[in-house]
Amino acid sequence: MMNNIMQKIIQKVTQGAVTAAVDKAIVKRARKVAQEDGRGWNGNFQSMVSGYYTGLSLQYLGTVLVVILVVSMAGMWFTGDREDLWVFFTITVLFVIIMVIVKRRMRVIVYWAGGIMFLDRKGNEIIQMPSQALYQAVIRPSKIIIPWEGKKYIIYRNIQDNEQDVKKMLAFYRLE
Repeated sequence: MMNNIMQKIIQKVTQGAVTAAVDKAIVKRARKVAQEDGRGWNGNFQSMVSGYYTGLSLQYLGTVLVVILVVSMAGMWFTGDREDLWVFFTITVLFVIIMVIVKRRMRVIVYWAGGIMFLDRKGNEIIQMPSQALYQAVIRPSKIIIPWEGKKYIIYRNIQDNEQDVKKMLAFYRLE
């Protein structure tokens, strides 16, 4: 419940900034790719996020929770109540691991008539592939799995995160 509320707040606050940053990075990358290929950039591109708002909300909530747990552990240590210290430590480590995993899932997906590109949360290119790769994708309610060059690339679908954008992309390629 709290995570959903936090996701909506973060989405409203950051959506404009994320979109502007993504558009700037994409235009720069598109020009570079067009110069390398010598073909020029044909048509417009669309962008969407995968796991971005979920990752940001978990990062903020998780950071607050980890701080609270660390302060609680310090209090337990100084008061001599060390019986359950390992439980708090285990929970803290699990939250840190989950936060790292969720942050790695934060992606920006750029697509156009001829291709699709995955960027990480810092705007670095992960992979660029032709749009035909989507026609071999496994489309599930929770994710889209795109096999390409022996690896699988995943677009996570989430009602609070990107479901409308995923439907728009699938309609763009006439897949759904």
